[in-house]
Amino acid sequence: MGLSDDEISQGKPPPAFRKGDKAEVVVNANNVTPHVGAVIEFVWHHKERKWFFTLEENGKKVGKRYAKEDLRPFVG
Repeated sequence: MGLSDDEISQGKPPPAFRKGDKAEVVVNANNVTPHVGAVIEFVWHHKERKWFFTLEENGKKVGKRYAKEDLRPFVG
């Protein structure tokens, strides 16, 4: 899934993760619950000007959106 011409012209960088990519949550002060799952959605946050990602873990949607700095590719 590539960015549309409109998205490119608006200065949106390519998302760090794509649908289906396996990722794990980086546990820190903001993210206290570890999760590993597949990216099922990513959306552009206009005010923060960055992508946010939603994960699905064990067939269930994780109820929090994550920025790219909150996730890392899962190798396992």
